[in-house]
Amino acid sequence: MNEMANDNFQYISQLMATLTTEFRSNRQETDKIELLLKRVAKQSSISYEKLGEEVSQDTLEKYNKLSEPNEIDTLINENYDLLYQIEQQRYIHNKISSLVQSIAEHFVSIKNFVKEQKFMRDQDLDNFIYENFESQAVIMDAHLGNLKMKKNNSGENLPKVILKLQQMFKEVDWNLLAMDEQRYPSIVNQIQKLDEEFKIKLLEEKSLSLAKSLIK
Repeated sequence: MNEMANDNFQYISQLMATLTTEFRSNRQETDKIELLLKRVAKQSSISYEKLGEEVSQDTLEKYNKLSEPNEIDTLINENYDLLYQIEQQRYIHNKISSLVQSIAEHFVSIKNFVKEQKFMRDQDLDNFIYENFESQAVIMDAHLGNLKMKKNNSGENLPKVILKLQQMFKEVDWNLLAMDEQRYPSIVNQIQKLDEEFKIKLLEEKSLSLAKSLIK
């Protein structure tokens, strides 16, 4: 709204400047005519005041008849009107072009912002997966390695590993994790394989159903 008001004000200011220029030009022409009349009065030995007295009705009618625009004058006036309309249309066209350019620049800016946000979201998802799964998988592999090397301690360490995984999976946001369409199905399949291989329950039934339903 403010931009439109500023544009209207700018357009009116331009018109006022044009009118002021025309007024000054007309004023100069009037001064020239007045000077010529004074010279005519002086050469005719008639006072300027006498020359400027009200003319007779007959003279006025003749003047009005002579002042009526002929075909050429009419064409000139029409051309002036046409030029004014062309200038007005040109001004409006320039303003519209400027507005379209501004909208295009804003669109590009919004598009770049969306791309940047998507990139940041993908980065956050990668970090989340690494922190909650890949790094934990390294820890689990280490525990499993220890179990293989120390079979005597397997009965003590295995329940700890299972408990740790169960606690970790309770805190997982499966909706967020499912956004990674490439790695998510593999993670769910690995959990199911561990359950089947070791006869354990890393996920509660409700969480497992939710995890399966999010696979695309």
